[in-house]
Order: sequence, then C-alpha cells, then structure tokens
Amino acid sequence: MGRFFIAKFGKLIHDKYNSLRSFTTNKESAMKPFIISFMLMIFFATISIFTASYMPYFSPRWLSSLVTLTSGGIMVVFGCLTFLFFARILYKKDGN
Repeated sequence: MGRFFIAKFGKLIHDKYNSLRSFTTNKESAMKPFIISFMLMIFFATISIFTASYMPYFSPRWLSSLVTLTSGGIMVVFGCLTFLFFARILYKKDGN
C-alpha cells in the first residue's frame, strides 16, 4: 500500500518536473519573466520618483522618505532580476 502511494507521488513529481522543463525550453517562454520583472521595475521606479517629488507636500518627511526608500529598494531588486532574466534569454539556445 505504501509503495503504491510513493510510486504515485514520484510519478506526479516527475510529470510536473518534465512539464516545467518543457515550458522553459524556448526563448519565447523565457521572455515572460523578463517582461514581468521589467514592468515591475518601472512601476516601482515611478512610485519612487513621484513619492520623492510630491509626497513631502502632504505628508510627514519621514513617511515620504520611508516610502521612497522602500519602493527604490524594491525597484533595485526587480532591476537585478530583470538583468538575470535578460542574461538567461541571451544565453539560451533555440533548441534548449
């Protein structure tokens, strides 16, 4: 009985791994995380710029600094992810 469940679970993991591997084999599917990461980077950069520019007029200075630094930090993280995804696209072969 236990072997049956282990075999079923192993087959499920194997099928999921193969479907994930086949999903990321071409350059078109490698573009999706790059585009999403790039859009999020631009979004948080926009928030950072606007909070640094306009938020000090209607909120305490510490709050505008906190929001600006937080969104700027998140933007840097998504910028690094964008770079990594772009490098992955560049070095990915068409067949693999």
